[in-house]
Amino acid sequence: MTREDIQAFTVRFVEAWERGDSRALAASYTDIASVESPLLGKRKGRDEIEASFRDLFRVFARWHIAIDDTVVDADGARAVLLTTAQATHVGDLFGYPGSSRQFTLKTALVFEFDKVRIASEIRLYDFTGLLVELGVLRAKKR
Repeated sequence: MTREDIQAFTVRFVEAWERGDSRALAASYTDIASVESPLLGKRKGRDEIEASFRDLFRVFARWHIAIDDTVVDADGARAVLLTTAQATHVGDLFGYPGSSRQFTLKTALVFEFDKVRIASEIRLYDFTGLLVELGVLRAKKR
């Protein structure tokens, strides 16, 4: 994939995420792709990845994702997508019912591509900060 192909891919990927389109997102991955996420753990294969997106969209809705930057290594078929994501907590999370709280989260999605699909992805974000923002954890005040 060229640099332009990867950048266009990431825009389509974010658009599908904002729509909550689990099927379109899953189609972005190879059959044997892997995803590692602080919230959802490690998932392998397109079916597990699609199920993880369905789970994610049951817990969080009304996504808005701004692409802050896309760092592309076209020769190595890799990219890092830096975003600012916002969504609303609507479903059960670790036994805590949806709170209708909104959150903002800086993320880095690290992609490795196999031809035109994602072969592996690692999601990096402040998971503890997310739980504090949602009220699942309490931070000690200084």
